[in-house]
Amino acid sequence: MAEPVPSLRLSFCLNAGPKQGAVLAAAVVKAEHAALVQVATNKLKLKKKQAAGVRFFLWKVGTELPHDRPLAGLLQNDDVIAVSLGEAYAGATRSPLPAEASAAAPGVGVAPSSDADAWDLLAPGKLAVVRWRDAAVMNRSLCRMSTLLEHPTFCAAVSGAVVDLETQRGLPSSAYLGHNLYAETFASFERLVGTASDDELRFLRRWREHGEAEVVISFVAGARHTLPPTLTPTLA
Repeated sequence: MAEPVPSLRLSFCLNAGPKQGAVLAAAVVKAEHAALVQVATNKLKLKKKQAAGVRFFLWKVGTELPHDRPLAGLLQNDDVIAVSLGEAYAGATRSPLPAEASAAAPGVGVAPSSDADAWDLLAPGKLAVVRWRDAAVMNRSLCRMSTLLEHPTFCAAVSGAVVDLETQRGLPSSAYLGHNLYAETFASFERLVGTASDDELRFLRRWREHGEAEVVISFVAGARHTLPPTLTPTLA
């Protein structure tokens, strides 16, 4: 039996034009493409032709939301959706890495490398430190892994399963400013998860590209570091 589609609090802005990035509307909407189209059409007064070619991006992140599959794993409450009238993402982010671009499905965007590209290998194969620009992106990528590692009832040792996305939204790790994870955690997650989100899969791919460190320390840029000053890397 398919899980019900959650309803989320989302804000909407225009992807391009004079009002680019300014929130013009907000609504509680089901996490599916058709519902986004309906809200954007009504709230932003789109014409029928505009609505037919509309595209949606996560503002400040750059990920294009697919139109042919559920969005529950890609969206969270209070996300800002950039409404495109057919044009490519126009926010101030860098282009994806070639490896990410080649892995993307046709017509589906990928998160730009700037979301998690500040990797510092303090000990190749042993310890990696990742600075994230956006807490929401970091937590969409890692919060279920932290729950699997450390939660008293939902951890792998007790539950033997990865918590579902709806339950995860109410758990502490969904609002962390840092995550300390291990290669064993990633292996357990991949073994136990039913369907991983795009953000989770993208992080695991990046982890492998950076040498599969045994320990990965992640933190949000500007937040209090999770490392002692003597170990905190200087990242450009």
